[in-house]
Amino acid sequence: MKKIAIVGAGSAGILTAAHLCTWLDKSWQVCAVHNPRKKILGIGESTNGAFISVLERATNFSIANEADMNALAATLKFGSKFTGWREQSWINPLLSGNIAIHFDNRRFKDFVFGRLTELWPGQFTELLADVRQIQNYSDHVTLITDGGEHDFDYVVDCTGAPSDFDNYTMSD
Repeated sequence: MKKIAIVGAGSAGILTAAHLCTWLDKSWQVCAVHNPRKKILGIGESTNGAFISVLERATNFSIANEADMNALAATLKFGSKFTGWREQSWINPLLSGNIAIHFDNRRFKDFVFGRLTELWPGQFTELLADVRQIQNYSDHVTLITDGGEHDFDYVVDCTGAPSDFDNYTMSD
């Protein structure tokens, strides 16, 4: 089995895990690695239609399901209102008539990871650990955590912007 780790449990990490569970076949294990003691930037977030599509495929989320909407403290979004940009305000509708949501991202991890655990039991796992270092090798990646070393085929770093990019390879 091939293993991929997503480090971080903010919105980017959660969406990445959801997307990978949906589109990778059963020969892959998707592991969300995060330290539950580390706080995310808890804000209300605004989304687009593609965001809803990922949630629908990965978690069976439905904007028509009141329990799903309540679980995320979500409200519907039909466009963006621009005020003070021109003489008159206007609403820019979402592309292709999509519907999106505004939601409380402090609720996002529990909702999505709960559903991924239920719907993708052979594919989704969580590793509760503080990642201290990511070591890249030619054939694997090792996460050094407060709980030991863990090897993966690939790692997606969703921990936020680094303070410098010295140890990163920037691709064209």
